[in-house]
Amino acid sequence: MENLIKLRDPGAYFFKKPSKVAIRLNRNALIVFHHPSLEGCAVVLHEASHTTRELVEKLDTLLNKTKAHLNGKQTAFEAKIFGLSYYQEILVVTIYQWMKKNKIEISAQDIGRNVRRNIIIDCSTGNVGVRYAENYSADESATASA
Repeated sequence: MENLIKLRDPGAYFFKKPSKVAIRLNRNALIVFHHPSLEGCAVVLHEASHTTRELVEKLDTLLNKTKAHLNGKQTAFEAKIFGLSYYQEILVVTIYQWMKKNKIEISAQDIGRNVRRNIIIDCSTGNVGVRYAENYSADESATASA
């Protein structure tokens, strides 16, 4: 696959189109932001064992950088949330509260459920494809590699 980026490390990222991003997601949280005016998509990968403060810092940093990329225009972003196979209510509540505070609509989510996800993000469109891993064991360690 051309322009495929394998994302492994937690952080806040902006990927320009026509890139595609591949992530193997287990217990971590993945938040994807997109808007048609963007020349790509913004991605936050947060390790579930890290603090909610770190999550909010990543989300704030990425939102500010994305708004700067749009030259400060007020724009309604859409967000998609994935992962957290070991459901952690505090992380989910933090994400929902942050989205509400920043007036960002959640257009899709696939969280909880004890399953590993293989995700491909098309940065040109903001579309996210999810394939569920076979032979998953609940005892596997949390990973975010593809």
